[in-house]
Amino acid sequence: MTLEEAKKELEKLYEKKNEAFFRTYVSIFRHEANGISEALQIIEKVDTEPVGKSDTLTLTGLAYELCKIFNFKYLTLDSENCLIWDKEPFYAHSEEWVSFEGVFFEVPVILMKNNLDLSEYKDETGKIDYSKCIVKVEL
Repeated sequence: MTLEEAKKELEKLYEKKNEAFFRTYVSIFRHEANGISEALQIIEKVDTEPVGKSDTLTLTGLAYELCKIFNFKYLTLDSENCLIWDKEPFYAHSEEWVSFEGVFFEVPVILMKNNLDLSEYKDETGKIDYSKCIVKVEL
């Protein structure tokens, strides 16, 4: 049942309880109608907007789109590029992704940066923590 369908069902039930009260003047029907009315008010406050930006792509989504084109195991992001790796990289103190075993190449994301939803990688100050921007692609 969708949220809209639930609202319609509750509205019908509210009407039935209200009619029963005015037909019989039995107070329980009035109390039930009031409870249903309160439930409908709460439901109206439910946020039905999707979490995150619907017109953006997450880093994980980007990784799975790129793996349709390239064969790789890890995707990382730094302040300027996505990096594609064959072996697991690590985030160095110099604030860049490195690996001594893996082969990588850069995928510029400057044009895509505004459409990447990186909210899951933000720290408590709102800055992107690039040391956490790593996706393992499992095919």
